[in-house]
Amino acid sequence: MHRLDQTNLALGALALVLACLLWWFGRGPPAPWPQLTGLAPAQVHQLELFADERLVWRLLRDPAGWTLTHPEVARASSARVGELLGLLRTPSLDRFPAVGTLAPYGLDAPRYRLVVEGRELAFGGLEPTTGHRYVRVDDMVHLIGDGFYHHLAAAPERWRASGD
Repeated sequence: MHRLDQTNLALGALALVLACLLWWFGRGPPAPWPQLTGLAPAQVHQLELFADERLVWRLLRDPAGWTLTHPEVARASSARVGELLGLLRTPSLDRFPAVGTLAPYGLDAPRYRLVVEGRELAFGGLEPTTGHRYVRVDDMVHLIGDGFYHHLAAAPERWRASGD
């Protein structure tokens, strides 16, 4: 191979690498995952948790903070409520319309239903390959990380502020 051919080949390879890099970095950041709900945590004033159709606890926000109003009345842990409210903005990793039977997703008779300002979030089973949780919100089924479920399974007294 002649020296000129080698130079042209090297320049062509360099141009290809530069074109790939420009394409890769020119794409911009990936689009963020959509949020589970459009609700802003700061605008929430009432939360109710139902387990098997039974009211487990109710939390109300007043100017002084959060209060557990059912099954007892006590100041609630603002930190714990804040963690739960993070659920509203958690990424929806996948979603599909809630049509037909929802039994395969554990949403035909969900164990837990969280009612936020009158809007219901029904919690189903786990997706077997990823371990993500099925959640029905309005007419959509979402898959989310399972980091919030322990709050739903916690006993009402776990919502009390320290010192109560």
